[in-house]
Amino acid sequence: MEKMSTRERIVAVENSIGARFRRVRQRLLAAIQVGIAAGLAYFIAHEWVGHPQPFFAPISVVIIVGISGGERINRAFDMALGCILGVLVGDFLFAPLGTGGWQIALAVGVSLLFAGFFSKSVLVANQVAIGSILIATIMPPDADVTGIDRTIDAFIGSAVGLAVIALLPSAPLATARHEISNVLRVLSSVLNDVSHALLTQDPTQVAEALSAIRGTQNDIEAITAATKSGRESARLSPFLWRSRRYVDALEKMVTPTDNAIRTTRVLARRALVLAEDNDPVSPKQIWILDQLSAITLDLAAILDVNAKISQAQGVPALTNRLRDLAAEAGLDVLDPSAQPPGGAPESVFSRSDSSTHAPAASSPGDSGNSSQSRPALSAAVVLAQSRSLIVDMLQICGWSRESAIAVLAPTSETPAYEPDLRESRRPGAENAGDPEGAEDSEDKD
Repeated sequence: MEKMSTRERIVAVENSIGARFRRVRQRLLAAIQVGIAAGLAYFIAHEWVGHPQPFFAPISVVIIVGISGGERINRAFDMALGCILGVLVGDFLFAPLGTGGWQIALAVGVSLLFAGFFSKSVLVANQVAIGSILIATIMPPDADVTGIDRTIDAFIGSAVGLAVIALLPSAPLATARHEISNVLRVLSSVLNDVSHALLTQDPTQVAEALSAIRGTQNDIEAITAATKSGRESARLSPFLWRSRRYVDALEKMVTPTDNAIRTTRVLARRALVLAEDNDPVSPKQIWILDQLSAITLDLAAILDVNAKISQAQGVPALTNRLRDLAAEAGLDVLDPSAQPPGGAPESVFSRSDSSTHAPAASSPGDSGNSSQSRPALSAAVVLAQSRSLIVDMLQICGWSRESAIAVLAPTSETPAYEPDLRESRRPGAENAGDPEGAEDSEDKD
């Protein structure tokens, strides 16, 4: 069976029936929130306040609550401000000028400029323009519904929307956890593709993996939005106040996750150069990439499980694996004949042995600067980025940057942080490094 690329996996997952049902399940509570809040806002404005056409009340709810959370309080204030300014502009212009095409054109232009003076929010600008258009068309100044009524309706919708968020809160952690899990799955797939491509000397596969990892910026933005939504829900709802510390822990994962994606991009770019130049890479480097791919995939699976017990048991085991891997990621990896602890795994030799050969010996007349006498520069960069990725993954698991750097195999004689190495627990593994050595200077950036 032909191996699927990262992009093919992403497309297959996104279009699967399971993914479609997952999206429906994730949006179910938001749909319930919006529906209840919109109906309640309309009822209050119509039955209690007595407005015959409380158009802005349910509209405000939909805009504030929405399907995607995040910054709902700011949206509520922006909505109210936009309605007020829209009413002022609409009533001021259309009362003396009447309605018509050129009046609407003038009102929309003036509304956008007027909104820009008071706020830089796009929502405020849009609401001012929409309010002016509504006043010019279905709610003219001489209608039964006055500008004050529209403003009150907007306030009612905003208040009801925030109240429903507080009383019917969504899970503040589930969405963000799922988004981080998705990004880690992509990262794992890219590392797997890079490892396979380096063994088979296939630049095309590396290029496809690089293209896939470059398309993850929207996923990072989705993680940021999800964590903001979780933070806001935990602040608004008294039922979620006890979850604030878990939200704090999740927010701390965002930056190292972003760093891991950026690190993998650089790694993939240099791996592409390695494959294009047909430069050798050691079986140990391939093993490191395979281990990183497996650990990342396991962490993604743990985060996708809604169980604190599972995470409490699984994450420490992954950090131990990362620590063992860090102790093996020393300069010896650059030797094209370097083998992983216990010898190369069967999967390495079963793919291809074309790229794991040692470079040909230099002839007596060759210069000491010959490319055959030292590892390729790109191989050193791939190793450096592998070390950086180990640090990023440990930070995702909750470690500090200093502690993560300290467990790397030493490559410098002047460490910024005291090395904290231990001998690998894998059978047949050699000493991971001299405890008196130092950590990788590349990770100090």
